[in-house]
Amino acid sequence: MNIFNNFTFRMMASVVLITAMINCTPKVGGKMDRATEQSSNTENPNGQSVSDNFRSQVPKGGPAPIIKIGKSEEFSLPNGLKVILVENHKLPVVSYQVLMDEEAWTEGEKSGVGNIAGDLLTRGTTSRSKAQIDEAVDFIGARINSGATSLSGSALTKHTDKFLEVFSDVLMNPVFPKSEFEKIVKETSSGLASSKEDANEISRNVASVINYGKDHPYGEILTEKTLENIRVEDCKSFYKYYWNPSNAFLVMVGDLNLEEAKKIANEYFAGWKSKPLNKAVTFSQPEIPIARTIDFVNKAGAVQSVIRMTYPLDMPMGAEDRTATSVMNSILGGYFQSRINQNLRETHAYTYGARSSISSDPLIGNFTASTSVRNEVTDSAIYELIYEVNKLRTELVDDKELEMVKNVLAGSFGRRLERASTVATFALNKKRYGFPDDYYDTYLDKLSKVTAEDVLDAAQKYLKPDNAHFIVVGSKSDVAEKLKQFAPDGKVNFYNTYGEKIEIPDEPISISPDEIISNYLTALGGVELLEKVNSVKQVLSTSFQGMTMTMINHVTNKGQFRSEMSMGEQAVQTQIYNNGKVGLQAMGQDMPADEAMVEDFKYSAYPVPEMMYKEWGVKGAIEGVEEINDELAYVVKWQAGSGKTWTEYYSKETGLKTRIVNQSDANGTTVTQTMNMLDYKPVNGIRFAHKTTISGGGMPMVLEMKLDSVETNIEIDPTLFEIK
Repeated sequence: MNIFNNFTFRMMASVVLITAMINCTPKVGGKMDRATEQSSNTENPNGQSVSDNFRSQVPKGGPAPIIKIGKSEEFSLPNGLKVILVENHKLPVVSYQVLMDEEAWTEGEKSGVGNIAGDLLTRGTTSRSKAQIDEAVDFIGARINSGATSLSGSALTKHTDKFLEVFSDVLMNPVFPKSEFEKIVKETSSGLASSKEDANEISRNVASVINYGKDHPYGEILTEKTLENIRVEDCKSFYKYYWNPSNAFLVMVGDLNLEEAKKIANEYFAGWKSKPLNKAVTFSQPEIPIARTIDFVNKAGAVQSVIRMTYPLDMPMGAEDRTATSVMNSILGGYFQSRINQNLRETHAYTYGARSSISSDPLIGNFTASTSVRNEVTDSAIYELIYEVNKLRTELVDDKELEMVKNVLAGSFGRRLERASTVATFALNKKRYGFPDDYYDTYLDKLSKVTAEDVLDAAQKYLKPDNAHFIVVGSKSDVAEKLKQFAPDGKVNFYNTYGEKIEIPDEPISISPDEIISNYLTALGGVELLEKVNSVKQVLSTSFQGMTMTMINHVTNKGQFRSEMSMGEQAVQTQIYNNGKVGLQAMGQDMPADEAMVEDFKYSAYPVPEMMYKEWGVKGAIEGVEEINDELAYVVKWQAGSGKTWTEYYSKETGLKTRIVNQSDANGTTVTQTMNMLDYKPVNGIRFAHKTTISGGGMPMVLEMKLDSVETNIEIDPTLFEIK
């Protein structure tokens, strides 16, 4: 049972206002695609995409300039730590990075442990607490960042010793405090809730699983289940196993010379004890699909579809045709003037942007092209995407477009050389992957020699539109059926938000909306018991950034309702409905109520508003069956006599309501708000949802409301419903 269906959505406007006034909690999504984390596209001097800068008039080509990239110095310590120095005396700053040379690792049922362990590195050592680490680093204006297999930071040259005392302590003596672990888990759990409502994040997760498989390191993703399996001891074990100077690089860039670098390395890093190297991880090699697949993830109420064309790609680091492939990808979708962006954005106005990328990797890379479009043009956008890919595979690019892209790539490469970190990255790549010494020095020369025929060869070799996964995240009822035309077998495969394949029955639905409501009332506790409920009081709470928001709701069976929201000790908003009259107050100010608000609040002014649907003339229509919150649910679209519509989802198994989706127009834009009802528990024989998540409507995060207490059939002071 959930009495705050409609007024909760209204109150979220206040939450949007409040969160705009404070710094919202940074989003902590699922684990980074391990393929991206490992290669980070470091081999390609220009990354997976190029700058949007371009010239309207293509200059005539000339001889490629000779590049002399700054030299690096290398040496090793007795413990096996490999050190790379890049001198740069332009600024009195030195940056340091310790990187584990791990190609891949598997985490299985504890997927996500590496990221959490990496985050914990800077949260306490044997001699310093997190607060002491933060204070010491802040005092000298330095910074330290940590990841699953890397630790980095920078400081002014004059603070070298003070900085490295802390940096080396964090590296060699982490203690992984349990209190900090619990904070990270809580933050990560909140991030997972947000990512389940983020269509782009869903698309990335599903692509990882579909491309690589769940047993491959790059196919593992963080979920609520794997997060629950992780303990602080697992983080300690991860560090002990993978953090090893025998398999690590120390890269120093900045204002120091070789002699100083050797002194620093020996003083601060020689004490890091080495261990035997890890055994190589074995797993099957992902394969490109034998035929095109259409893979769909339902996002109820979505007004846009996220489209991702992707497949695994065997492109080793240092591949001979890497430069030609970079040019080819840039033409297709690597910069603003690319073909798919011009087609989908400029010509057809389907989207704000479309991109493509090709990654090389020591294990396995991938090709990806992605965009977001309106529901009604999802199939048209896929058609145009396939058209542009096939055109590049069958037709020579003209000289003007080729020279344009080569100039953009050359300019981007030149700008990157202005950063000392680029030289360090190049030196590290040459060491890790065995590139020849002149690999980057000759890049512009190789780029200048790329021909239209080279681009065509690369397109034919690496672009596989007939062997791609087309992953679409969007509204099943609006989009899925139209996508069957692109699948050779005429089938759409359905997945949940974590890439698990699900079966949605394609069969006639015999149940009626009235029967669904009847089943729902029975699941709540039965009509006989519900009819005896004359009042309900609920206390709910949520928190973010250390601030607690509380909602106290009163409702009677006489068409009366009151809700008060406070943030700490500060009253935020009060809403009152009393038999057709509405009173609103926000941040101490009286607010007007329009007819739409009055209509909305009516549906909150009864303990069980569904029991009033017939009396109010609410009509329902079954729109199908969809997977919601990991279970199949009937989709019912309701329409009130006023014309107001909303969509509700009822579990096929339990009969309980699991989701409500409201859509409204704001300044010509459709705004979707979604509420999930979870964790139903009985109170006095009636089931109440004890956890509710709310997203959309302009909120920058997913809000999780917990039902702290509920009372039924209590005496409520009638003055609470008075409207001044």
